[in-house]
Amino acid sequence: MAVALVTGAAGFIGSHLSERLLAEGLDVVGVDAFTDTYDPALKRANLETAKQHPRFRLLELDLASDDLTALPEAQVVFHQAAEAGVRPSWGSEFQIYVERNILATQRLLERYREAGLERFVYASSSSVYGEAERWPTPESALPRPVSPYGVSKLAGEHLALLYARQTGRPTVALRYFTVYGPRQRPDMAFHRFAGRKSRYTATAASPGISPLSRTRWRPAGAPGLRRRRRGSTTWEEARSWS
Repeated sequence: MAVALVTGAAGFIGSHLSERLLAEGLDVVGVDAFTDTYDPALKRANLETAKQHPRFRLLELDLASDDLTALPEAQVVFHQAAEAGVRPSWGSEFQIYVERNILATQRLLERYREAGLERFVYASSSSVYGEAERWPTPESALPRPVSPYGVSKLAGEHLALLYARQTGRPTVALRYFTVYGPRQRPDMAFHRFAGRKSRYTATAASPGISPLSRTRWRPAGAPGLRRRRRGSTTWEEARSWS
């Protein structure tokens, strides 16, 4: 049975991805450090469905500091773990981004350097583009991040590219734009707007007031999800950066 390793498995995208991979018949090993970027209890709740599956196993590891020999052999790695957020990346907080977005990525790549992976999938960000000159933004656009967060994600892309060149392993970087749906981080605008809308719906039932209709969201792993992601970069396309 093929094994997929999903880092950041307790996050919004990672938890949906884990469920989808299980549904596709893969064994899934989820890895998460349950950092306090937001309430770790919410992250654990994200994994409730996956943890009930007999082919799911959870490892609580910090990719930036723990012994990664504990990670199992796998056929594909989905590296979703990261420290997100543009504004907090300025100032003294940047050290966290260096550790969780750059160092953690390098250590994970090194762990699987000789493992013969079939594919390494790196979760990047549209923040690598910076002030994009064209919309929609083509993948050929030169990355020019304008935030320390964007710099850290672009550094992760380059590390993945370097290891892909060395090992010949198929590697893809997905530059997510705004992905939204259930389990989204509580600090994101879509989450906040939906919460306010739900509260309004619950209280606007008096005569003469028409409650707002409920927002229908698709899970991130569901077929047909409409993601506001304008581009993803493959190993072949990434070669032009060097």
